[in-house]
Formats: sequence, C-alpha cells, structure tokens
Amino acid sequence: MIRNNKKKIPNFISNSRLEVSNSCYKNNDFIIGDTEDVLDIKNQYLIQTYSAIYDEFEKIKKVNNIKNLSCAQIVGDGEDEYLAGYCDYTIYPLIEIKIKGSGIRDILKKNTTVATGFFLIHDTTAINRSYFDLYDNFFNFTKKQYLKKTIKINSKSICFAPLYDSELSSIFNDHPTKSDGDRIIKSFEEFDKDKVKSFQKELNKLKKQKKRKEPGSIVKYTVDNGTYDIFRPEYKGGGLIFVLKK
Repeated sequence: MIRNNKKKIPNFISNSRLEVSNSCYKNNDFIIGDTEDVLDIKNQYLIQTYSAIYDEFEKIKKVNNIKNLSCAQIVGDGEDEYLAGYCDYTIYPLIEIKIKGSGIRDILKKNTTVATGFFLIHDTTAINRSYFDLYDNFFNFTKKQYLKKTIKINSKSICFAPLYDSELSSIFNDHPTKSDGDRIIKSFEEFDKDKVKSFQKELNKLKKQKKRKEPGSIVKYTVDNGTYDIFRPEYKGGGLIFVLKK
C-alpha cells in the first residue's frame, strides 16, 4: 500500500504475547534507546542528574540530547488518574504481516519476525484497540514535526525506560545545594567509587535479563539492528510515542 509514492505503510499487527502493561508513579516521561546505551553507567549519570531539573520541558530536552537516546512524554485524557499521579501505560510491539493467515493467532504463528515498530500509549488515551487503524493515522503520526530523534540499535535490543526508574539505584542524585537553592553539579568522577562499582554490577545484571514487568521498571525487546525513528505525535488531545524502524 503506497500513498503519494513516498512512504510505504507497514501492514502492522501488535504481537499480543509481548505486550506489556505497566504503571509509574508521578512519571510519564520515557527514554528509548539501545539497551547498552540506556544502561550505560555514564549515561545513567546524565539521566539521573538531568531528571532532578525542575522544568519539565528542559529536563526532557536535556535527556533527549544524550547521544543515541531519545526522551518523550506520553499524555492521556484521564484527569483523575493524572491528578492522582499515576501513569498506566501499555507497550505494543508491532510486527509486519508478510504472510496472510486465517485469524490473529494464525497470523502471529506465520509471522515470527521481531517487531519493527512500537506504540507506547497511556491507558486513558482515547484509542479503541480493537478498531484502531494505523493506515488512517500513519502519515499524521510520522509528520516531521513529531520526530523527536533518530537512534541506532547496535546490540539487537531496544529498551523502554521510565525517566524515574524506581527499580534502579539513584546514586547520582546526590548533588549539593547552594544557599540560593541552585545545585552544584558533581562530576561523574566525584561520586563514591564503591557505590559506582556496585551500580555497574546492577546495570550489567539488568542487561542480561530478558524482560522486566515490575512497576516503574525498564522493558526490553529483541529487535534487528538498524536505525529507528522516535515520533511523539498528538492524538485526540493526548500524546503517544511511536517507534518505527527505517
């Protein structure tokens, strides 16, 4: 299916067996990148340092500027949940249908390739999962104005991580504060070497785990190496994250 002879619209289906529903408290900002980059200890230093910035937009901008990482915010339309501080979301891994089948189960059985697209959506976003048609929204979602960043995957693993990961040790938040309230940013080398070494072991362990579903934790998927576009489109008053392999 081709429109305007420019972009081919993938015939996607979500692999329901790999969908992940999760919840974060007071956190709807997400980092997307190669697992090795997200869990790189010096990148974690930058992420944890920037996450303490009060201005939300400046915080996202700073993290998004880290090499080969993208950061974006999802927004739903559930005011009560928003006020309560919870962000319930679902990650939908999208595989391209290349072999037709007689039903969803048969299609998934015949198409066993890894996902080449992902949706990360707040659970209150007004999308009917049963009737949502990517064909009608593809060109809107992939507008240039919605492109946050293009990243490269080199380890065959993509990672979705809440900006505030409650499962990770927060060893890089300890920056002294001046009398006027401004922080004095410590360099990476100034942090306790034993704590850094222990945190490195924690990160190495996470890299080896296949997938985590604990609230506020990272989620990893096996993917093909290559270049991926990270879009943050608007949809019916909300905002979602759309990842697409180029």
